[in-house]
Amino acid sequence: MEEVKWKKIKVWGKDRKIMSFLLFIGILFLNTSNLSAKPKPLSGQDVNGNEWIYARETKTLIFSGTTDLEEYDMDEFSSEPEWWCWQDEAEHLVIEPGITSLQGGEFIRFGKLKTVKLPDTVTYIGDFVFDNCRAMESIELSENIASIGDDAFWGCYSLKSINIPESVTSIGSGVFASCKGLKEIEIPDNVTKIGKNAFANCENLSDIKLPKNLKVIKAGLFFNCKELLEIELPFAVEKIQMGAFRYSGIIHIEIPANVTSLYVGKDEYNGYGLFQDCKNLKEITIKSKKLKHIYKGVFRGLNKNTVIKVPKSCLKKYKKLFIK
Repeated sequence: MEEVKWKKIKVWGKDRKIMSFLLFIGILFLNTSNLSAKPKPLSGQDVNGNEWIYARETKTLIFSGTTDLEEYDMDEFSSEPEWWCWQDEAEHLVIEPGITSLQGGEFIRFGKLKTVKLPDTVTYIGDFVFDNCRAMESIELSENIASIGDDAFWGCYSLKSINIPESVTSIGSGVFASCKGLKEIEIPDNVTKIGKNAFANCENLSDIKLPKNLKVIKAGLFFNCKELLEIELPFAVEKIQMGAFRYSGIIHIEIPANVTSLYVGKDEYNGYGLFQDCKNLKEITIKSKKLKHIYKGVFRGLNKNTVIKVPKSCLKKYKKLFIK
């Protein structure tokens, strides 16, 4: 009996030594990991000398300085800005007075970012700045912004409205594309250029006011805007590019009196008709007597029941253009 008891004690003692050894190794590993893993910085400087801090309690990223924010090029050579360590946590962004512009890519894919406030010292929003900020609900823009770059707000699904200041003169390509929550928007009259696809896939956009000095309706501008049933094109419009209203909900549209060309444009929409797949389109009224170029394929994919009305004095001339 004693021998058996002794053996049990011996075996237990051996296991205890093994367990103690493993526990020691585990603690050592954890300590080593803690030493090697750097804590996230709560503040820092960008390459231009601007300061940033992150308030964990309010999940707010705050920038201050007197120049442009550091641009993120998003190429295979550039490293991410230091504040990107809060990309998956930050919910609020505050740019304090003094910062002069957001050059590009600074907050792309900040998936939890809800609110943004920009001071009046900011005069430019570059390409991809808020691209794919899907949780963004509101943004307060500077009253002195002159232009907004390509894809600046692409994929901001939760953005339902935005007030574009009178100071803006140029809006880039794809700037509000796939903003599926956007229902209405008014573009100031100082804007003279809106890039292609600017409102593409804005599936709930139902009301838009275009600027009076806009001369070109770019390709794919209202692609797949299913709730857009009507739109007033500015009198200044001279050219309308291919695919501009493809898959939209347009029921009736007037082509303004100054339009001289319904044409292709150099982009991926070359093969698509101007109103292709617009199933609700009943009538196109062409007010212009100046049409000189109707490029091949402009009316490709048009609803077979759509009626095209032209000025009586141009009927003969336009029939020839349409046939060509």
